[in-house]
Amino acid sequence: MIAENQTFTKKRIQLDGASFINCTLRECRLVFSAFMRFELTGSSIQNCGYDFEGPAMETVRFMKTIYHAGGDGAALIESIFEDIRRPPVPPKTH
Repeated sequence: MIAENQTFTKKRIQLDGASFINCTLRECRLVFSAFMRFELTGSSIQNCGYDFEGPAMETVRFMKTIYHAGGDGAALIESIFEDIRRPPVPPKTH
């Protein structure tokens, strides 16, 4: 699915393999399975819920288990979140 300049309201949206360019997703249920990449360029997400399925859910479970396992697991997960909080670097143009 490729969507551009559209508004989606109260929809269940499978993110895998989808591209949303300059779209608004409002009060939707966003589902991510991690089978394929997705794109959200210039789009706005407003009051949406999230569901993780398949490999994505297993990744969340892994991160939770490592975080609570003791040792340096919590530091690993915290470093991942620190990286997530940093703004993305725009791609270089030649």
